[in-house]
Amino acid sequence: MINSIILLNGHKLRCYPKQNYVQPKYYRPLNRETIRANKRLFYTNVFNFILNTDEILNDSRYFLASAGYYTSIGSTVIPCLGTFIEWWKYCKRYSWDADNLPIWAISGNPMTGSSGCATVDMNGILHSAKLQHRFIEIVKSFNNISNRYIAAQKECEIYPLDYVLARLLIKINNH
Repeated sequence: MINSIILLNGHKLRCYPKQNYVQPKYYRPLNRETIRANKRLFYTNVFNFILNTDEILNDSRYFLASAGYYTSIGSTVIPCLGTFIEWWKYCKRYSWDADNLPIWAISGNPMTGSSGCATVDMNGILHSAKLQHRFIEIVKSFNNISNRYIAAQKECEIYPLDYVLARLLIKINNH
């Protein structure tokens, strides 16, 4: 049972057990429409998440909230909100592009060699990231953070992303 997680800044964040926790036997893949809606909810609120960093870093149920879409490559496929918060805050070198926009999506296929990242501006407009480092370095920096929280995401209580947004102070409205 996970009672707490240690964040990158060394802060110990209390975790709450899932009510009636049952280990799922399998994970059902998300359908395209759900993924599309989850992505939109996430990227239109990136700057609200950034502006509410302190609140997110102080409640594990916010921190561990699922982004709700696949990103990156490797074992980390659906990261938590806290992964992005820590990545944007502590790994700016890799998580912000040459136009100083936060990367919110990482996509790549090692079999084909294709790769890319997406950013979003304060108006909610999407852009192809102008990477300042090799793609694999970006993936590694993201996965190093995300992999720290995989077990906690499975075992601990988390709030749905829309609930997190309903409880945060919304400072930018891009809907």
